[in-house]
Amino acid sequence: MPGPRNPFVGLYYAGRYAEAARAAQAGVDLSPENPQAIRLLVHGCARAYARMGDRAAAEAAIGRALTLSERQQELPVGLTACIDFVPYSLARTLANAITARLSSGDAEAVLADADEIEVDVASAPHRPGDAPPCAHGVHGSSVEKRPSRRVFAGQGARPRSARGGTRTPTSEDTGT
Repeated sequence: MPGPRNPFVGLYYAGRYAEAARAAQAGVDLSPENPQAIRLLVHGCARAYARMGDRAAAEAAIGRALTLSERQQELPVGLTACIDFVPYSLARTLANAITARLSSGDAEAVLADADEIEVDVASAPHRPGDAPPCAHGVHGSSVEKRPSRRVFAGQGARPRSARGGTRTPTSEDTGT
C-alpha cells in the first residue's frame, strides 16, 4: 500500500515529530511566501514542535503562519479543508494552532482561538452547494474569497489581548 503523499503527515502520525518538523520546514524553505507554507508551518511544524514539548518553536511557527496569512491578498472564508490546493483560511489556521496549543497545555490560547474561529465561520457566507459539516465538525468553505484581514499587530505570535477571545478558562474547560 503506498504511503502518504505528504511526508510530514506520515512522520507525524508515526510519532517521528522531529523528522516531521524538518520535512515541513523543508517545504517552507522551498517557497516561504507561497500560501501553502501557511499549511506547512501550522499543520506540520507547529504541531510537531508542540508534541516534542518545544512550546516556543510551536508558537513561532504559528506566528509565522499567521504573518504569512496576513500577507495574502485573498484567503478563503469559513473553515477550509485540511488538505486542499487553496490556502488555509484564518479559521483553519487557528484550528491547527489549537491542536498545537492543546499539546502545549495552553488552555487560554485554545479558548481564544476557538472563539475567533466561531466568529470567522459564522460570518462566512453559506450558499446552496457548500459542503455540509462532516463527522469532524468541519464545514465546507465558500468558494467566494474575501481580502485577507489583519489578524494581529507585529511579527510572531499575537499577544493575548489581540486574539479576540474574552472567555477565561474554567475548571470545566481545563479538566482541573
